[in-house]
Amino acid sequence: MSQLNKEINVIEYLKNGMKNKDLSEKYKVHHSAISKIIHNKDKVVQHKETMEKYGANKNVLGYSSVNDSLFEKCTFLWFCQKKALGEPVTGPVLQAKAKQFHASLNVDSNFSTSNGWLARFKKRHGIRCLNIKGEKFSANEDDANAFREGLKAFIENHGYKLDNIYNGDET
Repeated sequence: MSQLNKEINVIEYLKNGMKNKDLSEKYKVHHSAISKIIHNKDKVVQHKETMEKYGANKNVLGYSSVNDSLFEKCTFLWFCQKKALGEPVTGPVLQAKAKQFHASLNVDSNFSTSNGWLARFKKRHGIRCLNIKGEKFSANEDDANAFREGLKAFIENHGYKLDNIYNGDET
């Protein structure tokens, strides 16, 4: 069970009347951990809803202070928009965009879009693979037909034999 799911369960148990002490014993944590979940209840629920809305991996980390930063939210939203459009997003592109959001928001802290940050970002948001493999979009049928006709005319005009023509896309 992920940390996020545990925190959601704690919130549900509390709504049903279970006491902090009982929950801390059940989850084998200090009572202050339960108090912290109660304090961040709205953020935890909002984080869960965001993860579900964008179809993120269910086994993700729980809410953390990094998730609360505006540039992190902007970066994740940008990633989700690109994913919805079917556009590929690579690690370096995501890192550059995060750095851009961080700079444009004038956040005072030192921030580095290192590979470690990228790995943690992917883990926080349940992102398994950034690269989209295969064809990005299907071909325009009119353009494909025009190309076929042009290629056929080229082959006939230059006298090429069909057994000397190969598909350069195959390995």
